[in-house]
Amino acid sequence: MPNPTINLAYTVPVNPPSSSLKLTVDHLWRALEYKCRYAQEIVPAIESVSILPEPAPTPEFLKRRVNFTPQPNHVGMPKHVFEDVTFFKGTRIEYRQSTGTLINNIISTGGPGTDEVYLTSSFEWVFPADVEVGSPEFVRWMELHQRMAKVSVDGTVRVARSMAENKEVDGVEAQGERGEVRG
Repeated sequence: MPNPTINLAYTVPVNPPSSSLKLTVDHLWRALEYKCRYAQEIVPAIESVSILPEPAPTPEFLKRRVNFTPQPNHVGMPKHVFEDVTFFKGTRIEYRQSTGTLINNIISTGGPGTDEVYLTSSFEWVFPADVEVGSPEFVRWMELHQRMAKVSVDGTVRVARSMAENKEVDGVEAQGERGEVRG
């Protein structure tokens, strides 16, 4: 019998009405690229990330080792995973873990005539075989992973905003409320 999985997604608008700094798809994309190499600065459950030299990283692909921070409420999580990370420039980054888990970070827009930008993380979490679907343990895992999804997405937007404010986004300048370039 296959291991149980939890499928969930979490989405936020990147530019809420209260935001004076309007982030673009390019800002968010560069923050996602940064997150691939420095996830520990965004996701507290991650202790460190190592980019593996084989196969050689390219603009479309890299392989990494992710070490998790030991925490009492993460019982049953592996100490580390290997991930194949595939970049679909400007729209999505896919993480395929050695455990079978699949994670996608997806950038989307509100359509023609709008400047809305959204970030979604979708997860197909594969759990240890001894976790029974519907059990209290399964519910605990579900709640934990829902919180982790929120922290990851919110943290990515926070980092994108910080990078844009500090012009650390490879020359893509932040735009003010009316679309003018701040500088």
